[in-house]
Amino acid sequence: MNGIHGLLLQVDGPEELLVAAKQAAASGITPLDAFSPFPVEDLTDALGVAPSRLPWWMLACGVTGAVTAFGVMTFAAVVHYPFNAGGRPYFSWPTMVPITFELAILFAALGGAIALAVVNGLPRLHHPVFNDRRFSAAAQAGFFLLLPDSAAARAFLDAGYAGAWKEVAE
Repeated sequence: MNGIHGLLLQVDGPEELLVAAKQAAASGITPLDAFSPFPVEDLTDALGVAPSRLPWWMLACGVTGAVTAFGVMTFAAVVHYPFNAGGRPYFSWPTMVPITFELAILFAALGGAIALAVVNGLPRLHHPVFNDRRFSAAAQAGFFLLLPDSAAARAFLDAGYAGAWKEVAE
């Protein structure tokens, strides 16, 4: 390993960031990431980011929560402790609906939060781009594109953005 995480290009605005990402992708260079103080429309497409699977994880967790709640309450009311209260049947499903719904929402929310943290590699307390002094402006007015360290990326940056990029150490 050469100790270089990537090449960090700084541009002046969101349009330039989008153009640089599209040009890099057209040149066969897959950008690693882009940093902007606000969301830039179509930037995820230019970066080649796949659609998130987080909604599917949340759906699975929500269904798991609903099945768990309904199953536990059914087992408790019918098998474990059948109790005839006011002539109602042992299996009275309308009484189980609110808790089933609440546990579905709880499991979906917790599962989504955990899946989001795992997929994003959190908690990551330090990223190599923090080593670049210019990057402190990314939260207010900086627009950055992180490219992999390769000969093609260096040639691309030297051809179109000479002087606007720097190496990012590990």
